[in-house]
Amino acid sequence: MADQVGRSFEDFVTATVANGPLLLVADDLQWADPGSIAALDGLLRGHPDLPLLVLALARPEVHAAFPALWTERALTELRVTPLSLRAASELLRAALPDADEALVARLVERAEGHPFFLEELARAAAAGGDDALPDTLLAMIQARIARLPASARRVLRAASVFGRTFWPGAVGALVHMTAVEVEQELAEPRRAGLVVPHAESRFPPEAGWIFRHDLPREAVYAMLSEADRVSGHRAAGAWLCEHGEVDARRLVDHFERGQAPDRALDHIVQAARQALDGNDLAGAAELAQRGLDLGASGEPRGLLLLTGAHADVWRGGLASATTRTEAALADLRPGSGPWFEALHSLVVSSMSAAQPDAARTFFERGLRTPAEPDARVQRIRLLARGVPPLLWAGLGALTDDARAALAADVACVGAGDPLVAAELALLEALDVAHAGDPAQAVLLGERAIAAVERVGDHRIATLARCNCAVAALYLGQADRAEALIEAAARERDRLDLQRLTPTVEKIRGDICALRRDVVGAEARYQEAAARAEARGDRRYAAQAHAARARILLSADRVVEAREAAAAAIADAAGVRATAALAVALEADAMRRGGDPVAALARAAEAMALAGEHNEHDATVRLVWVEALWAAGKADTARTALAEAVARLDARADRISEPAWRRSFLEVVPENARTQALRGAWAIDGRAPRSAPDPVA
Repeated sequence: MADQVGRSFEDFVTATVANGPLLLVADDLQWADPGSIAALDGLLRGHPDLPLLVLALARPEVHAAFPALWTERALTELRVTPLSLRAASELLRAALPDADEALVARLVERAEGHPFFLEELARAAAAGGDDALPDTLLAMIQARIARLPASARRVLRAASVFGRTFWPGAVGALVHMTAVEVEQELAEPRRAGLVVPHAESRFPPEAGWIFRHDLPREAVYAMLSEADRVSGHRAAGAWLCEHGEVDARRLVDHFERGQAPDRALDHIVQAARQALDGNDLAGAAELAQRGLDLGASGEPRGLLLLTGAHADVWRGGLASATTRTEAALADLRPGSGPWFEALHSLVVSSMSAAQPDAARTFFERGLRTPAEPDARVQRIRLLARGVPPLLWAGLGALTDDARAALAADVACVGAGDPLVAAELALLEALDVAHAGDPAQAVLLGERAIAAVERVGDHRIATLARCNCAVAALYLGQADRAEALIEAAARERDRLDLQRLTPTVEKIRGDICALRRDVVGAEARYQEAAARAEARGDRRYAAQAHAARARILLSADRVVEAREAAAAAIADAAGVRATAALAVALEADAMRRGGDPVAALARAAEAMALAGEHNEHDATVRLVWVEALWAAGKADTARTALAEAVARLDARADRISEPAWRRSFLEVVPENARTQALRGAWAIDGRAPRSAPDPVA
C-alpha cells in the first residue's frame, strides 16, 4: 500500500508539472512519517529534472529524525536566524494586544528570537502565566498542562500513549471512562490549544483527535511514570487489536513498550512483511531483527529470517541474504508457501554465485515436494522463475519436468489468477528470448511488465524492464532499450533496489556499445563488474567482464580484451551461456593476437559449451568461423558460416517489423559481421584470399 501511495503521488506531481512549475510545501518535516519522507525522496531521486521546488520547513530535530536527509539531492539548506528584537516584539503585540511593554520585553528575551517559543510563551501568558516561567519549552508546556483540571490531565496522559492521534474510546479504556466522558474532559485542553478533533478516524464510528503539535504530546507523555507507561502501552495495544488495527508495526511498538514480548511476537511477522510489501526494505530488516531479538522460534523465526533475507537481497546484500534464507529453510514447513519462497531465493542466489549445482539441488527439492493447497502460487513462482536460469546453466532436461509440474499447478489455481498470469507472462517473455526471438521477447516483455505491475509487484516489474531492455538490444534498438532501462533506473532509485545497480550499468554499457561509444561502454561495464563483485554476484560480474572484452576487441585493444575475457571465464564457472561467450571472446583475442591454433581450440570449446540454444549463439558461431579461417581451414569455415547464416536468417524471419529486422541484421555487430562475410564469400562461391576486416 505504501508503495502504491508513493507511485500515485509521483504520478500526480508529474502530471501537475506538465502544466507548469510547481511548488510543494512540507511544514513541520521533523514530525513527518517515514512513508511521506520516502515518497518525497523517491520523487526527487527519480525526477531530478522536473520544474519542481520542494520547500520543507522543519525544526533542527529533523536532522536527528532523518539523518543525511536529501544530502544526495540538489539540496539548499537555509537555517533561519532568530527573529530580530523588533520583529519578535511585533509578533507578541499581535498575540497579546493588552500586554504591557515590560511583559513583551521579558518574553522576547526568554524566546531568544525563536518563533515557536514566542508562540508558546504568548499562549502561557494569555492563560495567566507570570514571570515564574519554565526555563525550557518542555517545562513551559507542562506548566500549561498543569493548569488544567486533574481529570483533563489524566485523560491527556492516557491519550499521549497512543501517539499524536488518539480516540476517546481508546483513552477511556485506559482511564475507565466512557468515550463521551473523555470528550467532555478534552474540552479544556482543546480551548488551551493542545488538542483538536481530527477530520478522519481509522476506527469509525470512533471520533479521532490529534495533539496540535507533537511537542505538547511529548511533554504530556514525559509526565507519566514508568509503570504507567508500561501498563498504558499494553492496554493501548490490546484496544487497538480489539478494534482491528491493521498496522502491525504499531501493535508491535505498543506491546514492546508494554513489556509484553509474547504479544509483540504475535504481530511482528506481519509487521515485517507489511514493511517489505510496502517496499520499506530497511524497516523490514529492522523489524525482522527485532523479532529475532525477542526470541522468535520455530516457524515465526523462519518467516522473520526469510523477510530479512528478501530485504537484504534487494538492497544488494547477497551473502547475508543467502545465509538468512538457508537458516529460514530449516524452520519452515516443507510444502508451505514461505518454504517455496525460500527455495526460490536460494535458486537465484546460487545462480548469482555461479553455483548451478546448488541451484539445481534447491530447485529439485521444490519440484519434488507437493504444495499445500494455499501454497500453489508460491510453487508456481519457484518453477516459473527457476526455469530460465536453469536453461542458461544448460539444465534443460530438468526444466522439462518443471514445466509439466508447472502446468499441473496452474490447472489447479487457474491461469486467470492475476498472480499466476503475471508469472506465466514473465516466463513466456524469457522463453522466447532464450529461443532467439528478440522481437517477441520485447513485445511479450512489455506485456509481462504490465501484468506484474497489475498485481503490485513493482520490484519484479523493474527487473522485467531490464530483461525487456536486453531483448531490445538484441534487436539493435538502442533507443527502445534506453527508454526501458532509464525507466528501470528511476524505479531502482525510487525503491532503493541496489540489487539492480549492476544490471542497470551493464545495460547502459550495452547501449553505448551499440552506439559505438567505446569509452562510455567500458566505463559502464567496469562499474557494473565492480558493483556485482561487491555483492558477490559472480554471474553478473562475468557478464560485465565479457561485455567489456567485446568492446575492447572492437577497439583492437587485444591484450586488455583477453584479460577481461579471462576474468569473465573465472566468474562464469557453471553458467554455460556466459561461459560460452567468455571463452569465444578469449578465442577471438587469441586470433587477433596472432595465435590461430590456440584460438581454434578455444573456439571449439566455446561451441561445445554453447550447445544448440544459447543467447550468444551469433557471437560464438562468428568467432568459430573466423578462427577456422585464420587456421587455414577454409572449407570448414565456409560450412560453419553457412550454418551461422542459416540460423541468423531463421531468427530474422521471425521479425515481422521491417525496421526491427533491419536493425537486427545491420546494427547488431555480430549479425552485421556475419552478413558481411556472407556477402564477401558468396561473390563467386569461393572464400576470398583474406576475410574482410572486423567490423568496429
